[in-house]
Amino acid sequence: MGFLKELDFTKDEIVAAENNVTDLIINEILDSKEIVLHNLHFLKDYGVENFKEVFINFCSLFLIDPSKFANIFTKYDKEDLIAKIKSNVAIVEFL
Repeated sequence: MGFLKELDFTKDEIVAAENNVTDLIINEILDSKEIVLHNLHFLKDYGVENFKEVFINFCSLFLIDPSKFANIFTKYDKEDLIAKIKSNVAIVEFL
């Protein structure tokens, strides 16, 4: 998943992400890297400072169609959601 370096992921962060998912998910991510990058850029541009941590913990979420991905986050108050994700990334599981 070296393409993640485009978003300044370190080698250790990439390894951490790879260790959190099956080989099947890694292959899907590699096959859909444009979607994954689009969703990562969205999250970063939206203001989620710990977007890398979100990815590392919820890689498969980034395989979702970009418009559906954006809707997951934009249906909540932006500043409140960003603050909650920053304090506890696990909240993403419940969005």
